[in-house]
Amino acid sequence: MYYFSIVFLVFLDQLTKYLISSRMYVGQSVEIAPFFHLSYVTNTGIAFSLFQQGNVIFIIVTALALIAMAVWHQRSTEPRCSWLSCALMLVFSGASGNLIDRVFRGAVVDFLDVSAGTYHWPAFNVADSCISIGGILLMVMLLRNDAHVSRSR
Repeated sequence: MYYFSIVFLVFLDQLTKYLISSRMYVGQSVEIAPFFHLSYVTNTGIAFSLFQQGNVIFIIVTALALIAMAVWHQRSTEPRCSWLSCALMLVFSGASGNLIDRVFRGAVVDFLDVSAGTYHWPAFNVADSCISIGGILLMVMLLRNDAHVSRSR
């Protein structure tokens, strides 16, 4: 189930990006609701479009992080159905989806565009959502000490 979930989330991410990029032009925005638009933008940076033009370094860093996560997960004694495993699966899936974009498109495709009044959240995608949710789960587990992280005392 673990590997199926990774494949499914990467597929969902790539499918949604394909649908947006094949039906819209970069910069186009379609209102779905007053607070939600589909807006096709590309991003060579990281979260919130920080560090634009760093695509090559982000490819290398992401690939190394994915390898490290895969090795760590394979060596882990943590049950495959744990919250830690779920969080890692989400982060791994999201990082993989965005890495595919960087390698094959030269930039990450973002399209989910949310706003509240005058506040406008930067556009994001399914992979970004996976990374964010997985990261939040990891932080909560570390704060609650549920991740069984060994600490020196």
